[in-house]
Order: sequence, then C-alpha cells, then structure tokens
Amino acid sequence: LKPVADGHPGYRWDRLDEALACLSRRLDDAAEVERITQTTLPLLEELHGHISDQMRVNALIARIDALRARMNELGYIYDLITNMTQVTELQRFKRDRAIAAARLSGIDLQRKQVERDIENVRAVAEASATFQNVIRQTIESMRPMRDRQPIPMRGAA
Repeated sequence: LKPVADGHPGYRWDRLDEALACLSRRLDDAAEVERITQTTLPLLEELHGHISDQMRVNALIARIDALRARMNELGYIYDLITNMTQVTELQRFKRDRAIAAARLSGIDLQRKQVERDIENVRAVAEASATFQNVIRQTIESMRPMRDRQPIPMRGAA
C-alpha cells in the first residue's frame, strides 16, 4: 500500500478481518445475482420463442417477476455490478427509445422488449462474473496483510 498523507490517521489494520468478511459477503451476493441471471435467461428465451402463446407468456412472466423481486432485494450489489456494464446500459436505453419510436404494440412490442431484456440479462451475468473475479483478487491480495503486523505509514517514504 502507498504511504498515507500527512495528517491522515493511518490504515485501520484492526479492521482488516471485518473488511475481508464484508468482501466475502459481496462475493456471495454477486454470485446470487449471477445465479438469478442464469435462471432468468432461459425463461426469457422461452418467452421469446413462444410470444404468441399468451397463457405460456403469462406463466413465464410470473416466474420472471419472482426472480426480479429477488434481484431487487440485491439492489445494492446489482448497482455495483451494473457499473461494469455502462455500455450495455446505454445500449438498453437506445433500444428502449427505438422501441418507443417504432410505436409497436401487442406481440411485436413484447418481442422487442424481450430481445432487449435477453441482451441486458446476458450483460449482467457477464458483469457479475467479472465483478466476482475482481472481488476474489482483492480478497487474495489482502490476505497476506492479515498474516503480518504492518506498521502504519505516514507521509512520503
């Protein structure tokens, strides 16, 4: 770690285990986000393939809504993960505008919305995996610090 600036109280090495535990929880939460996306994706693909069967569509939407509710409970980690998908978020916004401009309705509208959702869910799944790798690397880089008694560094060395 870099030396801390003059006047800074120094690193809180006594809180390292707490930080590692927090990162481990975020890792578990990100894995849950990825699991939800992996469960949602085939449902969306099935929905897209059977868009004209409204009874089937309604049943699939009910299942997807339950997964969406679970994802909403993980909103804080979802927000962190989607920070890694800014390009995809922009593409989703563009797709929404294109759908609105096309003035579609009924099945055509649903089809376009589902296509948009499939791409978005794929992007979130990929970002979640990337996020988990970043957190794992961070945890691994911090573990050696726990095994030694670092001396707080103040000012430039």
